[in-house]
Amino acid sequence: MTIADITALISNIGFPIVACVAMYNLCNKTIAQLSELIQVNTDILKEVKNKIDNL
Repeated sequence: MTIADITALISNIGFPIVACVAMYNLCNKTIAQLSELIQVNTDILKEVKNKIDNL
């Protein structure tokens, strides 16, 4: 295997691996943010329910 072959492998295989890892990290961050927002909405809905029950 020559240096050109190794370079070609890294170029062809390495970039897709890096792109997949980057997409995975982005999705994890997005899911974490959405989970936090859902928890906040759940807390607010519980407060609204309590206020309605007290009416």
